[in-house]
Amino acid sequence: MKTCFKLFCLLSILFFWSCEDIANNRRLIFTGNLIDENDEPIQNARLISTLNADLGFAEAENKIGQGQTDTNGFFEFASLVPLSSGSGLQILPEESDVVVDEFADVALSFDNGVFDNVNQIELNNFKIPRKATLELNIQKNSTEPVFLEWTIERKTAQCFITITELNDLENIEFCDTFFSISGQNNSDNPEESRTIESLRNSTAFFTYSINNAPNQVIEISLNNPSNVFEFTY
Repeated sequence: MKTCFKLFCLLSILFFWSCEDIANNRRLIFTGNLIDENDEPIQNARLISTLNADLGFAEAENKIGQGQTDTNGFFEFASLVPLSSGSGLQILPEESDVVVDEFADVALSFDNGVFDNVNQIELNNFKIPRKATLELNIQKNSTEPVFLEWTIERKTAQCFITITELNDLENIEFCDTFFSISGQNNSDNPEESRTIESLRNSTAFFTYSINNAPNQVIEISLNNPSNVFEFTY
């Protein structure tokens, strides 16, 4: 019964796409294991194959296959085979009602030709770290005119990976990339409040300069799901 239902869903999806988008009468199996930063399985994570990969997690009409991890973090599901370059596999652990922790966002983008002459895409053990949020609060206490320049660097919680050939999947890793946010505060704009996403158990770097003085750096450990950093000048 489950096999018939999956086949019906795939045929329904195929009905809405032209032959220019989908290979005629071909199916592809996505399989693999999702693990967290402690090598423990990520349960009930949702995976979606799409015509176009993006970190915005494409709308329903873009889906060509869908699966979910079991209690061991294992997944296996059938997908239609896209013809265009840039087709994707979205991994959305936080979308399941069963998952309590929020994991980082992942999108795999497959170049044209990766799916040629293959019937299965194996993701092996793919490690996805948990997210952490940092609440940044900047307040001015000085009664004197003060000009503050600051930058905060933190690891990205969104990973976009391009797969140009099947060998790329053998040693696939989550993006280890820093991104920065900058700002300026003075008497006209004395306060700042932002919530920033990063990765659990990573370090953010707050670099600041007051009245064009040499830069100072403060390290912020993001060991909890929610973290707060307050800076006064």
